Parts: sequence; C-alpha cells; structure tokens
Amino acid sequence: MKKIAVLLSLLLLSIVAVSAIAADKVVVVPLNSSRVQPELVPLAQGEISTYTGNILSTGHYGISSTVLNGTGDVTVTFTSSWVGYPAVMTGSWATSALTSNTLVYYNASINSNTIRFYTKDSASGALENGYFSFVVFGQKQ
Repeated sequence: MKKIAVLLSLLLLSIVAVSAIAADKVVVVPLNSSRVQPELVPLAQGEISTYTGNILSTGHYGISSTVLNGTGDVTVTFTSSWVGYPAVMTGSWATSALTSNTLVYYNASINSNTIRFYTKDSASGALENGYFSFVVFGQKQ
C-alpha cells in the first residue's frame, strides 16, 4: 500500500512539474514541512542599461520605474519597500571585450524602495555606461 501511495505521489509531482515547465514556471518542492522564508524570495530582479536607463529584458519583475541620472548612473524604484537594508547581488556584462572591465556599485537606503546603481571602469573608477543585472532580497515592509 505504501508503494502505491509513493508511486501516485511521484506521478502527480511529475505531471505538475511537466505542466509548469511547459508554462515557463518554477516549481519549488520543499525538502521539509516548514514554510519557505519570504526573505529567500527575491523582491526584484532585472537587467538595466546605463546608456539609456531602460530595463533590457522581459524577464524582470518588481521594478516600478527607472531614471537615468547621467553617465553610468541609474535610479531604480521597486514595487515593494524593504525593512532595513536589502541584500543586493549585481553583475555587469559586456557586449565586447572592450567593455568587460565594468564594475557595478549601488547605494540603497534604509526602509526604502529605491536603489541607485553606478557602472564604473574598474581601472580608473570613472563612471561609464554599461549593462548590469541585479537581484534584490529583503524583508518586505
């Protein structure tokens, strides 16, 4: 009887996983019965151009608006505010080897919903235009 229950559970899980994959969805299966902490789910993610201040991909979420402040300087406003300071992961990417030395810096405010991102040349520290991606984690207000 236990074998049948296990097989039915696996079959149901595979049907849900396959239909979710077909719909470009992510299926999370917890390994224990405790709930997933909300802080582990990103508040926002996206790809930004500091040439234009525009969001680059259709895979972004949690972004309300962007403002280009100047060369290599973009402010991103998010749909949710956080408690304290958020954890932010960034990375720059290049369209050629000539622009591969770009670093991303950011300035996030406490209990806010905006982050100012800067793309800089790693050698000189001067602001320069580029492309970067980010993920923001934190506790929602």
